[in-house]
Amino acid sequence: MKKPPASEVFKDYKPEIITYDPAVDFGDEWLDREQHLSEKEKLIEKIMKGKRAKKGNRTTYRAPIRTENLKGADDANTENND
Repeated sequence: MKKPPASEVFKDYKPEIITYDPAVDFGDEWLDREQHLSEKEKLIEKIMKGKRAKKGNRTTYRAPIRTENLKGADDANTENND
């Protein structure tokens, strides 16, 4: 049995316009969620700002690269010593 193409299946489909109904859609719950999310964003930004201020203009310490274990570094050092 072969499936009919989608154009045939949905040829009579008319999308129905859905309106917001507080009684059905749980009233103002979505507003509470939006308020919580916006408050969370503000708090995260406040924390990040405080961390940036605490760090200041410091840069992280980076140890010098040790070259004695690199391949070929020993050859270069012995040539200069001779």
